[in-house]
Parts: sequence; C-alpha cells; structure tokens
Amino acid sequence: MQQVKATNATKGMSIGQSILVEDDDNLRHLPNQNSTSRMQWTFSTWFKLNKPDTDKNRSLLGGNKVPVYENWDHDRSNFAMDSNTEGMRMFYTQRTNNAFVGDMSFKVRLVDESAWYHIHAVYDSPNADQDERFRLYLNGIRCEVESYGTVISQNQESWMMYNGGIQNVVSDWNSGGRTATGYYSETHFIDGQTLGPEHFASESGGIYNPIKYEGTYGINGFYLPFRSPNLGEDHSGNGNNFIVYGINATSIVSDSPTNNYCTLNPLDPTGSTFSNGNLTTTGDATTTFDGIDGKWYYEKDGVGVTVDGAVGTVGSGAYNFGQRAFSGGIPLGYKVLYSQSLTNVKDESDTSYVGNGLDDGPFISMGGPVDSYKLNGVSMFSPDYNPLDSTKDWLSNGFKCRSMLDNTNGVTYNITDVVLKMPFKYSRGR
Repeated sequence: MQQVKATNATKGMSIGQSILVEDDDNLRHLPNQNSTSRMQWTFSTWFKLNKPDTDKNRSLLGGNKVPVYENWDHDRSNFAMDSNTEGMRMFYTQRTNNAFVGDMSFKVRLVDESAWYHIHAVYDSPNADQDERFRLYLNGIRCEVESYGTVISQNQESWMMYNGGIQNVVSDWNSGGRTATGYYSETHFIDGQTLGPEHFASESGGIYNPIKYEGTYGINGFYLPFRSPNLGEDHSGNGNNFIVYGINATSIVSDSPTNNYCTLNPLDPTGSTFSNGNLTTTGDATTTFDGIDGKWYYEKDGVGVTVDGAVGTVGSGAYNFGQRAFSGGIPLGYKVLYSQSLTNVKDESDTSYVGNGLDDGPFISMGGPVDSYKLNGVSMFSPDYNPLDSTKDWLSNGFKCRSMLDNTNGVTYNITDVVLKMPFKYSRGR
C-alpha cells in the first residue's frame, strides 16, 4: 500500500478559511462555451478527510455531457474516492456512448482525518505513454496505479467542463448523495494545461506549503477559494461561477491548510458515531490533539470549557474547537486548539497501549508526528515514505496499528523516549 504524507503548513501563503461539505452538498456549473482543450486539464485542491461512508463512492470532481443528473451509463467523467477497511481509495472513470473509455484506481489510501492533503490530478490524453494520461499526486508525491479497468485512449476527450453539460465540484453526476464529505480549500481547475503540483504547493524546511498560483486558467478554468459571501464565485477572472447546494454561511470554517484545527478522532475506536466534520459525537471520543499539554479553551454544546493539561477523553455532544466563532470569550492565558498554538519541537511523555490483535488496532496518541521512539526498550523509527508498510497508519498525531505486528491481543506495549517531528506538519496516510 502506498504511503504518503498528509500535512499542515505554516509558511508560504496564508489561507484563512475552508468549507465543510457534508452529504448531498455540492457546487454546480453549466458551461456555455467550448473548452480550451477537453484532452488536457489540471485539478488541484486541499482536502481534510471527514469520517468516510463505507458504502458510497465520493466524488471530488464530476462532469456530465448533459445538463441534468443522469445515471451511471451516460457520458460523464468522474474523479472520486471510495472506502474500504484500508481507507479511502482514489480512482478516475470515464464513459462515452454508454461504455467505459477510462477506468483506473490508485494504490494510495487516505486515512488521516487529523491533517490536510493536497490532491492534484492531471488529465493528459495526448500523451504517448498510457500511464501518463491520468496522473495523481498527494502532497507532491506521484501515486502508483493499482489497476486499470480500461486504459484511456490517446486523444480521448474528457467530459469535464463540457459546453452544454453540467460540472460538479465535491459531487458527481448522480443525485444519490455521492458527495466527498470533508473540508475543502483552494480549488483550481486549469483548462488546456497539464501542470505539476509545484505550481500550487512547495516544500520548504520539510513542510509542504500551499503557494499562490501565478498562471492562466484557460477558457473554462476556475478558481474557488470559497470566500464569503458568494462561496461559488470563480476568482480566476473567467466568471465560471458555481451554484451552491446545501452549502451556506455556516459551512465556512477557519480550519485551513495553513492552520490546522483540532477535531474529534474517529481513528481511536470508542464505538461512537461522528458527524459534522468530526465535531459531533454520539459517545466518548478523543481528539486529534490528544496528549498535547497546554492551557486550552473550547466549547461543548455552546458552553465554554477550559483545560489545564491535555484534553483527554470527551463525552457525547457538539464541539467547537475554534473552527467557528465562539459563543463566549477566551479566558486570559488560554489558547485555541490549532496548529499555530503549538511549539515547533516537542518531546512527548511516556505512554503505553494494549494490543487487540485486529486490523482495526489501537490508536496511540503521541502528541504529534513520530520521528523515533522505543517500544519495550527497542529503538523504533517511523518511515518518511514506505510503499510496502501496511502494518501501521503513521499520522500527524501518532499512529494506529493495522496488523498483528506490535499488536498482540492483551499484550501491553510501553513507549518511551519519544521524539517528534514538528507537530502537525506531517502526517502519513497509507
């Protein structure tokens, strides 16, 4: 399973907001002019995963030949995710004349719900190399193809931004609620160019940062920064504005790729159900900032809570960690639970966990991304990139066991001498 870094950046351009997209929310546009090229385009967005729905495909970008929602068999293109026990799998499909003319999936899995991913896709059908006709990058890393159902033919036209059709962002051609739920920021579509991720993000000092795009967009390109009051306004200069459905002023949050906010943590199995961007839980839960000491302020069901130390386990309710305006004022000396409140380097205190022998193993909070530690006295080092590691999810706030390795049922594992990378600058999804 391919493993990549998710990230939260603190340098480069500053992004002050994102939108929280939930079931059936979407943005739609009806293109009314011919594209610069339907054979070449680039899509770039920043995305923070919400708790996935295991029985539905979730679309990031969908184009349809006709300006209404149609069923699976009609002419359309779809860049999407679906979920299984390993996480969110990414794929691209395309149909023309009721037959697949492109169908491919990627080895990468998105699992980290505590940090931001930069998702970058390139459609380049004139390319002589069939493996180069659709390229996917996560945080600047090229993703390996897992399988082809149908190879994209050379010079095959896409249905994205088709004149007279319908174009959707964070949803697809189907009206059955196939929205890719999560947080979105800085979304670009470049018509007629095949650009690499370096035009939208760069790594500096080990931190992957969003940067300002300085190029052109082509005739049907668009740029959606999701700014109030018109969340669907195209800021590319093309006027390709989107109509929003289900998204409103309450969808705007301060969580962003340049300031990552605390949420509840579905990867720590408690038997609870999560919703509202992992801010509401039906039962006990931990947070993505679990194990980080400080003087913290947040609100539960609209009532202020102060914490001296680490937040720890919380109960059922709706939480606001500062993503939206607080109902009350922050007491003097207390901080909001976001990445800009954290110090650059942090050593976490010792901890332990008990194995359960399952692929859905325990989540071990380390207070940040692990660089090295000792497990029962043996020195351990986390990988920066390992395409074969399916034993653990290396996350921005610790790790989660995904196999029997270091996870024997009933065995206690003691963790000491923890050294972290810069907190919440790295996370890793299989």
